[in-house]
Parts: sequence; C-alpha cells; structure tokens
Amino acid sequence: MNLNALLELFKNKNSDSLLQNRVKNLNYSLLNLKEKSNNFNEKEYDFLRTSYINFIDNDKKILDLGQNFSHAGYFFINKFFENNIETFYLDFKLKNVIESHKQTFANNQNISVSNAIKGSDAQVISLYIFLENFARLYGDFCEDRELKNSFKKKLVELYGAIYDLFESCSTNLVKKYLGIAIYNHPMLILELINSSLKDDNFMDIVLNFTQEHTINENFDGEYEILDNDSLIEFISLIAIINNNINLVFYNKNSIKILNLIYQKDSSEISKFLEFSKDFIENFKSCPTNSNIYEKKIYCQIFFEFFSNFNNDNISKNTMYIGSAGTGKYNKIKELLDIKNISFDKYNFITLHQNYDYSDIMDGFVGTNFINGAFKNICKKAYNDPNNDYFFIIENINNCDTNALFSEICELLTDRFSNSNQNAFIRTKNAHIIDNLDNKEELSVALKNGFSLFCIPDNLYIITTLDPAFGYDNICVSLISKFEVIKLSCDYDYLEMHLKDITNYQQLIKIFKKFNENISTILNDESMQLGHFILIKIKNYIKNSDLNNENLAKFFNLEIEPSLKVMFSKFLTYSESKKNIDSLKSIFNLNKIQ
Repeated sequence: MNLNALLELFKNKNSDSLLQNRVKNLNYSLLNLKEKSNNFNEKEYDFLRTSYINFIDNDKKILDLGQNFSHAGYFFINKFFENNIETFYLDFKLKNVIESHKQTFANNQNISVSNAIKGSDAQVISLYIFLENFARLYGDFCEDRELKNSFKKKLVELYGAIYDLFESCSTNLVKKYLGIAIYNHPMLILELINSSLKDDNFMDIVLNFTQEHTINENFDGEYEILDNDSLIEFISLIAIINNNINLVFYNKNSIKILNLIYQKDSSEISKFLEFSKDFIENFKSCPTNSNIYEKKIYCQIFFEFFSNFNNDNISKNTMYIGSAGTGKYNKIKELLDIKNISFDKYNFITLHQNYDYSDIMDGFVGTNFINGAFKNICKKAYNDPNNDYFFIIENINNCDTNALFSEICELLTDRFSNSNQNAFIRTKNAHIIDNLDNKEELSVALKNGFSLFCIPDNLYIITTLDPAFGYDNICVSLISKFEVIKLSCDYDYLEMHLKDITNYQQLIKIFKKFNENISTILNDESMQLGHFILIKIKNYIKNSDLNNENLAKFFNLEIEPSLKVMFSKFLTYSESKKNIDSLKSIFNLNKIQ
C-alpha cells in the first residue's frame, strides 16, 4: 500500500473548502453533544443520581418508564401533544415518527407501547414516553413546572444530539441508538459521555463501562449488554474532542486500515491506541492551524477516503464504463499507484480492430508459436499466488470480443485457487502446444503432458468501455461477468478546479447544458464529454477572464474533434455537422443565465 500516493490523491480529490465544511459539520455535532451534556445543573444531577440508585438493582424498571408504561396515551392528549411537540421536539430527528402515531394513542390513554405497536416505530415511541416520564418524575422531585420544562428541554436535546452524532459518524451505532436510549438510565449515558470528554486514560473509561457499569442495548425486545466493539466505538466518537486522548474512530474499517498501514494487528485496543496516536501525530494533510481534535477529524475523513481503495472493495472483474474524459484511465492509474503494484505485476493493453486471438491468448506469429499478453500474465499470477497481478484492457468494445474471449468467458467467475484446483480448460490451440518442445513455457499449467489454461484468483482484470465505440462488438455474457462502474462528467471536480475563473458558475452551466444536449442527440445518457476534456478550458483563459472568444477557440480546438469521433459511429456526416454547429451555439456566455 503506497500511503504517500493515497495522501496525495486525498488532497487532489478534495478541495480545502469541501474538507473544511466536513470538519466543521462533524465538529459541530461533537461540540453540540458536549454542550448538551454540560447543560444539567447540580439539582438536576442530584435527581438523576438519586433516580439511578433506585434503578441500579433492577434494569427492567427502566422499561416501565418507556415501552411498558401502561398509560402511554396520556402523552398524546390533543392539546398537550401538539404544544409539547412544538415546544420540545421541534428539532428532534425522530419527531415525524412520534407524530405519525398520535391517533394510535390519543383515543386510548390506558395502553402501553408494547401492546399497541411493533417494530422500530415502537422503539421511537418508547423513547418519547421514556423522556416524558423522566421529565414528569423530575417535576415531582422539584415541584416546579418551569424547572420541569427546563429539564425536559435539556433531556430531549441531549438525546437528539446523541442521535445526530451517531447519524453523522456510525451506521453501526445509529442502528443501535434506540436500544441504547431506552434501555439505559440517562445518568449512565451522561457519565459515559462526560468520561469520554474529560478523562485522560481511554482504557480506564472502557474498563469502567464494562466492569463497574454496563451499557445495555435492545435485542429482540430483551436486555443485552452492548457489545464491546460498539461500546469502544461510542467512546471513541466522543473522545475525538478530548485533548488528552489521541485516536481515530474505533471501528472495523479503522482497524483494517491501521493493519494495512502498519502491517500489524491493531484489533487489540492498546495497539489501536498506539497506531492511532502515531498516525495522527504524523498526519500532514490538514491545515497547519488545525487544533488537535480538528486534526483527528481530518484523519477520520482520510480513513473514509482510504477505505474506498481497500482490495475488498475491488472486484476481480471490474469494468469502468464512461465516455472520453470521464476518468477511466485515471481510476486505474490511481488504483495501481495506491496499491503500489510494481511494473512487472501488471500489463496494460489498448484494444483495436487489428487485435486477434494470438495477441491475447496464443498462436503463430510467422513461424514461431508465442503466448499472448493475457495468457502470459495468467501464467505469472499462477506461479506467484502470494502476490496480486493486474491485467488492464482499455476499450474492450473496440474489437471482436467473441473472437478473443469467448472460450475463456466462463473462467472469469470460475477462478483457479487452492479451493478450486480443477478450474482448467483446454484452449483451441492446446493440441498444438502438446506437441511442441517448449510446451511447459507455453502453458499456464502442464498436467500429464497436456497443456492447460486457467485464470488465477490473484489476477484482477480491469477493463474500460467507451460507449462511443458502440456495443456491436461485445457480447452481453461477457459484460455480465464484470462489476460495472459507470463514470460520468464530474461537475464537482470542474467546480473545484475552475473556481479561480471570474464567472466559473456560468461555465459549469454551459458544460451541463452541452452534455445534456449530447445525451439527447444520441438518446443515451452515458454519451457525454468528461471533466478531463472540459477542464482544458483553463489553457485558453488568461487572467481568469472567461469570454466568448476563448470559449469559441476552446470549442474549435478541443471539443469539436472529440464530437466528430463520438458522432461518427451513430450519425451521418451531415447530421454530425448540423448537431456540432448546434452544440457550438451553447458556448456563449450571453445565452446562459
């Protein structure tokens, strides 16, 4: 894994403003939770502590304030309910679910949630009843309506802030949110948050909430202790803004990435902390004026970016489909750079009409029988199973794929491996090779003197397909063997790299309208020009001044030749000329608002 290449790509793919906005949004969620957890005054804490002591020996009592509360309808009485939602739950993300069940309870006050509704909605309503009951109990404790309402507001905002953080950072925890919220006393949740924010020893926090106290979750309507990984992830999210602790979010993805970077197992929490701390301290891809928790957030965003290049996310058979300039070649180059694939472990070919079977598989060239490019790399990968190999085919639809690949098509999904050692075939020239002196050299494998061919499991086959070449030459069964990734014009990329131009937003509108018209002309949404062609406009602009003169020059020298190639397969000469003239008229600042 080439970390430096990935860091460079991370900076190139993300504008400063985009990264800053993401850091700002995540930072807001964290600081908002910190603020909400610090809002409770001493009297409110006294109540929560006393209440917690009363519940500590019987977890199930908590359910009597939520899903098992027998008078849930009390909190849905018309005038009370409408005012309550408007006053306390206006910004609560799950408000709509609560409102949708008003009629379920409004006409029957003496019913529990568990007897009225099922599923995830039942948990949302249980949380609503739970929060209302805690506010009611505090009202009994302080005997003051205004203080009760103040406490309720703080409690609802706290649980709303927890949900917002989970939603921003963790698909795992957002799924567990309702179980955590309704199966634990608020005092315990507050203690976990405050410990994560202030304590200086991460391991002590984890031990405290696995030994002295435990966080519960809901499993099929029953109590279950929150699994250790989810607990540590919960703590790690909040600890991002704890200046005493240096770590990234603890989750399976982060562990996998640290394993790749340090080539050691980081699943043990002590190792995870060690590697996290080292990575954060040496991370340079963030503004120099970033504070420590902003730097940790930048690291986390980088980890998300990193995960997109994990081998597990790349199919052994991948096909990038996109028109000229959409970045097919760049995607592959980035992949090879980041995976740090050496020159001897990949082969790159660009197909054209003159390619035949001997170029890909084998055959006579003059009087010599030789292996083709694909067969050669299959043989290399077969003999070196501990390393990954890549075979890149550019423009796979620019030749007769039936002639080249039909006999090996099924092997694309029937790869040779330790668990599939019979995945061999005899190719059409195998009988010739059997009688040659150098048959071992010309065979991927040789068994009992017979030449065999296979596609090894450690060979990645990455292809590109340009719709401009049409689909006449490629069979559907071949495409079905590939994971297809469609690429289109990346207008965010254009905006990021053209923002120095005075009226760049007008230019983006021109490009969008231009591509929409191409798709309409050819009746195919995939037919368009990509950002790597359109970005060349920068070469025609001086002093950031975009005008109709340099637009016209750009169209004539860069766009028109590409359009002629694109239209040549689908339109007559006169149709092509007429449509190119029509498209040229779009490149006019006076016509774009």
